[in-house]
This record gives sequence, C-alpha cells and structure tokens, in this order.
Amino acid sequence: MTTLEALKAARALIADPSHWTQGALARNARGNRVRPWSEHAVRWCAEGASIRVCGPNFGLRGRLVGVLFGDGADAPWVVNDDQGHAAVLAMYDRAIAAEQARQEGTA
Repeated sequence: MTTLEALKAARALIADPSHWTQGALARNARGNRVRPWSEHAVRWCAEGASIRVCGPNFGLRGRLVGVLFGDGADAPWVVNDDQGHAAVLAMYDRAIAAEQARQEGTA
C-alpha cells in the first residue's frame, strides 16, 4: 500500500461521522475504548484510522503522520480532539493533495 492509498483509506474509514470519535484511538459499538485494530472497533479518531489502515507497518504509519502534519500543521490528535470532524477531513484532504502533488513532482 502506498502512502496515498493509505491516506485515502484512512479518510474513507472516518468520512461518516458515525465512524469517527474523539478522546480515544478507537471505540466499539458501546462507546468503550478499544484498540484500533480490534475486530470490535467501529469508530476511530484521525490517528486511530491511520493505525487501522497501516496495521503493523510502522514505516507507512510514520509516513502518514508526517504527511498529515504538513507544513507547520497541528498534530492529527490536536485537530481531532480540539477542532472536530470537518477539520479532520480537511486535514486528510490537504494531506492527500500534498501527497498527490509530491508523486506528480509538482510539490
């Protein structure tokens, strides 16, 4: 999986507000905290979604977080917990656009 594919997959995972959460990496259907890779996870934060998508691939996860931080951007967990769902999706959109530009050599 490429960085761009992972960014798109993580964004898709939390695009529906009912699949997004704050204050925890992931939650089950009852709202309890679970690990992002748990089969019981149904809602993820911005960082939890990247963990879910990348699994044990720490290199890929590191690249995702690096792209999400962007040029002086707030940390994904700050955006997630302090700015809300729309800001999280906008953060992912900026990261996807930046990664596409990088791949096309226009960044």
